[in-house]
Amino acid sequence: GGGGGSGSGGPSKALQRMARAKEKANMERATKPFRTAATKGGALPMGFGAANGAADAAVAASPLPTPGLRRQRRGVAFLKTYKTGSTTVAMYMSACAYQLRLRALHPLDKGWFAPRELEARAKAFGSSAGSSATGASSGLFDVSFRHLTPHADYASLGRLLGGPAAPPLFVSILREPVSRFVSLFNFVGTIRVKYRSAEAFVAAVKGRDPALTLGDANSFCNNMAWVVSGRPLEQSYAWVDLEQGGQEAASKEAKELIQTLEGRGVVMLMSHRMSESLVLLSNLAGWDLGALQFRDMTERVQASKKYKCEKGETACAQAIKSCNGVDTALYEHYLGRFNQIIRQIPDLDRQLNAFNKKWSSRAGGAWTKKYPVNCRKKIQSPATRQFDEVHAC
Repeated sequence: GGGGGSGSGGPSKALQRMARAKEKANMERATKPFRTAATKGGALPMGFGAANGAADAAVAASPLPTPGLRRQRRGVAFLKTYKTGSTTVAMYMSACAYQLRLRALHPLDKGWFAPRELEARAKAFGSSAGSSATGASSGLFDVSFRHLTPHADYASLGRLLGGPAAPPLFVSILREPVSRFVSLFNFVGTIRVKYRSAEAFVAAVKGRDPALTLGDANSFCNNMAWVVSGRPLEQSYAWVDLEQGGQEAASKEAKELIQTLEGRGVVMLMSHRMSESLVLLSNLAGWDLGALQFRDMTERVQASKKYKCEKGETACAQAIKSCNGVDTALYEHYLGRFNQIIRQIPDLDRQLNAFNKKWSSRAGGAWTKKYPVNCRKKIQSPATRQFDEVHAC
């Protein structure tokens, strides 16, 4: 949900001081192993100093990758969106990372990145801390495929997975907004039971229902745009469509966001075209599909759809679109861009046929093991050495 204000309903100064002290203590604890390593080795700078600006500029200026032109393996930062098939992509990336021995970036604790954790780890390591044993990228890590909390931090990801000379490939995935809303509506049972229909939920968002948190509104309205924007929750797009002149405001926000994303070189995959998306990702990352093993390890398939909404001019679809104007514009733009990029993949039909044969197989092996909740702080046993090294802190 959103934070309290500074008025009578907000936290007291004493509580604010306690919160700041707690955050500082958490950050000290989270980054202690890396600050200690930097001090002992002398090779892990605590920060970029003047290089900060150069790193940020390099990340921002990274051009849109073109298949066939970037064959050298590079770092990949996948920005997971919600209810879009992103876990399928993450499992695929994890399987590839295990076989290619690419180091994966994971949270230190609790299964999610703490506030400012990525920033602290980027500063602790620096962009010149080294690379994986494979030399896959110039950053400390080679791939990232976890949900980025509390929001995406492009600058820190750029340093951890690349550096000023070789920023990583930023990738995300989009889904048609109506189907994404319905899938999430069925997934979040408390919301579905309380509101029972998309129309009722959107009406509550429009009416600023005090029982509806900012987090809930953000989850259902323009959430994909918010995730890939890297903006904090307080700058959510949840209510953009619902203000006066909402359609025009949503169009303006979408245009500005697309310009920012293209400046960063972000590539969007498409949920309803998963095979093509993963072939595209592999080509852009420089991964040899012929040498890799993989299969569909899709998770969280809903056994039954409790709430349905037909696409088109139905009342529920119109209600959903009325609070997803930014997401709709983003999806339509990048669907067109996806169609342009996918045609540039050399020998696409052959690659897709070969990919789908493996994707539908029942192949197994150590690479099918799901990635850990947190990063591995040590080698658990000789038998799990490769897994622990791939997922090491």
